[in-house]
This record gives sequence, structure tokens and C-alpha cells, in this order.
Amino acid sequence: MLRMKIPFLLFLAFFSTSTTGFADDETTLDQTVRGVVSADENKRQPQEGGDAQPEPPPPPPTDRRETDPRMNELWDSLQSMQDEIKRLREQQEVRRRLEITDEEKKAQEKEILQAAGREYTTMKKDTLGLEYNFNYQYYSYDIISQATEVERHANHNLTNSMYIEYAFLDNLTWNLNMPFVYKWDKTGTDQSISTTELDDISTGLQYQPLRSKEGWPVVILLGRVTFPTGQSPYEININEELATGNGYYSAFGGLSLSKTIDPVIAFGNIGYTYNFKDESLSQRRNGLELTGISPGDSISGSVGMGFSLSYNVSMNFSYQYSYQMNTQYTWREIPKTDSGSRTSSLFYIGAGFRLSQKYSINLKVGIGLTDEDPDFVVGFRIPFQFASDG
Repeated sequence: MLRMKIPFLLFLAFFSTSTTGFADDETTLDQTVRGVVSADENKRQPQEGGDAQPEPPPPPPTDRRETDPRMNELWDSLQSMQDEIKRLREQQEVRRRLEITDEEKKAQEKEILQAAGREYTTMKKDTLGLEYNFNYQYYSYDIISQATEVERHANHNLTNSMYIEYAFLDNLTWNLNMPFVYKWDKTGTDQSISTTELDDISTGLQYQPLRSKEGWPVVILLGRVTFPTGQSPYEININEELATGNGYYSAFGGLSLSKTIDPVIAFGNIGYTYNFKDESLSQRRNGLELTGISPGDSISGSVGMGFSLSYNVSMNFSYQYSYQMNTQYTWREIPKTDSGSRTSSLFYIGAGFRLSQKYSINLKVGIGLTDEDPDFVVGFRIPFQFASDG
């Protein structure tokens, strides 16, 4: 009997010392073996001398945590570890829910670029887009009419445009812009001229030749033709009327670039505008007759960056520059004359607000940096898109 119990009790002694880690191994093992031997001898003595005495009932089991304070410390440590693991799991679940998917990230980047300008994005195939655009420009300048008299000129231009676009393919979008202009020019304190007319209509294409790849900028080719549908500055009475258009055809070609550089998106564009000459004019200017004009071509470019402030708000900053070459005028009475080149430079601050999953509004404020530019520009755009069910 003793031989059978000793291995079992040795195993219990080893398990007890290895799990608690607080008792001395040799002392515990020795006490356990002696206890087993004593118990076995006590059982044998009554059997040898006479009647066997009944074995006393075993003592009720006790919780070691009640008798050993070190077990309480271990238990408290385990509870603390479990609480900490639970808290970390809850934090990990919250982070997982806050992280946006790749599709959501691409949609957010597209909204930032759309707030910066139409030229940086295309639409999905068979999508129709409509956009209302309002733009206000203010010009002010002084003219010395006499030796002791200076006239103050203030020009207010309000443009309402309807912009239509349709995606023939995922990477090819056609667009049409129809602007209506209200102009009010005030001279001094008592003279003013105003007009409300259609501005120059333009139509164009945006084509993305290559799919966007990680590490490479998105390239979109741009093309646009402008028609002289507005009131030409070379066909009006310059003392009584205001022009709303340029008065000649023009063709624009260029490209736009955009690239995500966390946490911002960098964008820019460059283009060249070819202006067609018009030799069929007949306008009186300062006692002379203007019979033709050859407007100078222009080079333009812009650069900027945009970033997201939240899921529904984004901001962008951009700088725009353009240079127009000399313009040549043809007169009936005198030889041809040339005007000097022109430079335009503006700085823009913009913001985009997503009102819902389908609707948003984009705001922009610009400041002119040269004498040829407006003093300031304020505008907003409200785009709508209608996707085909097919």
C-alpha cells in the first residue's frame, strides 16, 4: 500500500511546489513522504494488536487563498492581467472600426481633388454630372482724367455657370460649360454701366491614359475649345457697353497631375492656349477703325495641395500663374500695333464640405497678386452626379 501511494504523493508534492512557487521543494517533499509513512504505520498497528479502529474522517477541504496570503496576491495579479487583456481587445476593436477601407480612402481622395478643381478627376462610365458654379470678381483701379481729377473705377463681375459632363468610359469624360455673366462697372460716383449676357461657351475632354499605380502620380490629359458666344469687346461701343466674352476662338491643351503624399494630396496642371486671330472686325476706337486682331497665345499652370480635416471637410491651397504673349492689332488708317505681354497670378484657398453621400459644396477664395488680376475672387460649386442603373 505504501509503495503505491508514495509515487502518487510525490507527483502531488511536485505539482504543488511547481504551481505555487512559494514553498521550498526539498522541505515539502520530505514532509509529504514522512506523512505518508506515518499514516501507513498507524493503520497497521491496530490490525496487528487487535480490533481495527475506524479511520477518522478526512478534514474538510480548505481554500488555500484563505490560509496563504501569497495565493491571494497571485489571484489578484491574474485578475489584473485578465482585465488588461480585455481592455486591449476593446481598444483593438475600436481601432478596427475607425480604420477606413481602401475604397473609402480612394473616395475621400477623389472628394479632395474635386474640391480643388474639375481637371483632377474623371467619372465612372455612363455617369452624368451637373454642376452649378457661382463666381464673383472685383476689380478696382484709378484713372487720371485731368491734371487735378482722378476717377475711381470699380468693376463687379458675377458669373453663373452650368457645367455638364458625361463619362463615355471610366477614363474618358466629356464636358460642356455654359456661363451667364452680369457685369457692373462704376466710374466715379454718378456713372455706371451694366450688362447681362451669355459668356463664351466651351467644351472639352478629360482622358486618363494610364491606370493609377502606387507610387506614381495620376495623369489626366485635358483638351478644350472655346467659342466666342459672349459679347465681343471688339464689336461694342466701348463708351456705352461692356463685353462679356473674349471675341475669338481658342483651343487649350494640357495635363493635370495628382499624387497622394500622406497626409496630403499634391496636385498641379500645365497647359497651352492657342488663340485664333480675327480679321473681320470693324470697330471705331479713338477715331480709328480696328479691322483685325491676332491675340497672343498663353501658357498657364498651377500647383497646390489638399488634405482632409474630417470625413466631411477638406481644405486646399493653390497658386495659379499664366502668361499671355503680345497681341497684335490691325488698323485701317495706320500700321499694325502690338500690346505688351500680360501676366496673371492668383493665390487660392478652398474648402470642400460633404453634405451627404450624394451632395457636397466646394468654396474658394482667391487674391490677385498683379495689377492685371482681380482684387479678390469668391466662388462656390455644387456638383451633382447621376449614375446609370446598368
